[in-house]
Amino acid sequence: MGGKGSGGSNRKPTALKKFLGNPGKRKLNEREPKPKPGIPDMPRFLTMEARAEWKRIVPVLAAMKILTVADGKALAAYCSAYAQLAKAEAAIDKYGLICATLDQATGVAELKVNPAVRIKSDALRHMKSFLIEFGMTPASRSKLKINASDDTPDAFDELFDAPATSVRKPN
Repeated sequence: MGGKGSGGSNRKPTALKKFLGNPGKRKLNEREPKPKPGIPDMPRFLTMEARAEWKRIVPVLAAMKILTVADGKALAAYCSAYAQLAKAEAAIDKYGLICATLDQATGVAELKVNPAVRIKSDALRHMKSFLIEFGMTPASRSKLKINASDDTPDAFDELFDAPATSVRKPN
């Protein structure tokens, strides 16, 4: 089936399906929404660390011409994960990877993994997920195809809008 959380592959945008040739031959969504390009408003609830990351990454995404006004919530979630990573790193620096706890019943000291290690791991996983969505990893960036403007068709659009021609194999 596909889609996040379904156990299958993540759904691909229509443009990517067209580019790859739609091997499943399923009907394509020609009416897929195309949000207006632009910079979304920064949510007020972001922490200081998250706001700093927002201010750092928005110009990068805008320069890549992939940011739309509809991306605010996803961008805020990424920035929140970044802030969690920063706090977890600070806690690991302060307390270390391993914490000693005292068992009240036996009076014996036990070593346990610092809970900040798990928080860091979760934050990194969430960040990676959002970075892929925004095309901010080398592999995901290689799959992006950006139009210069919404009105100007690119070679990809012209290829799929062109009338079909028969192709003959050489003898």
